[in-house]
Amino acid sequence: MVYLKAQPEVLSENNNQEVFDAVREIQIKHRLRATPRYTREDASEFADFMCELEAKKYGLDYYVKWEMIDRLRY
Repeated sequence: MVYLKAQPEVLSENNNQEVFDAVREIQIKHRLRATPRYTREDASEFADFMCELEAKKYGLDYYVKWEMIDRLRY
């Protein structure tokens, strides 16, 4: 998720937005389980905030092979 957020040109290719959305949904579900007092909106905001923060700080350090992104698509 961080890699795709930090690499907008990769996000726009090959329908990678659907991979981003699927991983985001996993992050939201994880946050809801980890913090039961959160609403879905809170968990969504938290996932987006953490992704944005990590993308700004570490985003260019990440590298993901296309094969891995393709695996997440299915």
